[in-house]
Amino acid sequence: MLLGLVGIIIIMITDNFVKRFARSVYQSGWLGMLVLGILLLIWQIFFIVATHPAIGFDVNMLHQAWINPNQAKVRGYFSQNYNNLPILLLQNWILTKFHSTSWLVIDSVTLFLVNLSALINIVTMYLVSKDKVRLLWYLQIIFLAFFPMIIIPYTDTWVLPSVSLILLGFVGMSSHSFNLIYRILFSVMAGVATVITYYIKPSGIIPAIAFIYSRHSLFV
Repeated sequence: MLLGLVGIIIIMITDNFVKRFARSVYQSGWLGMLVLGILLLIWQIFFIVATHPAIGFDVNMLHQAWINPNQAKVRGYFSQNYNNLPILLLQNWILTKFHSTSWLVIDSVTLFLVNLSALINIVTMYLVSKDKVRLLWYLQIIFLAFFPMIIIPYTDTWVLPSVSLILLGFVGMSSHSFNLIYRILFSVMAGVATVITYYIKPSGIIPAIAFIYSRHSLFV
């Protein structure tokens, strides 16, 4: 996937025809954004349906817990790795609603969460710089087209929307174009998203720590 992404970037830089095509797509505005977005979604769905790798380690234990939570190895794993209990409970709740323990169902949720995170990033960029929204849209499409983690329903992907909400919240509360009420709401969003992120994947709160530290440094 990484080699393919690097190859496409090199072609886009060096091949004149591809450069002209990419420029015309970029300049097509919302139509080009919509078409490529739909094509990306079709590719992602195909990739999920067609790919069922044997994944071990933590993800396999989550899968085993959906199917038979009373196994000794499952009990032993979660007694030592209790940090994965929040995502297990969340996935179990979702699978209960779908009346299924299918890997495909939970992969579909993973795909939704990854794409939701990308959309939240677009909103954040809109607040930062409206002129850069289209650029970010295409950059995310290129990246997501080569993002294999959509088939792995684990904390690395499930935490992405809450991390994006942290960034959106901090950007919103720092923007002087909003009145005090909206900035308070953005700060509450950032706080709630930080708590959710911590419970899903503690290392995901690094953006929140960096933002608070940078603000603190301004007053030191």
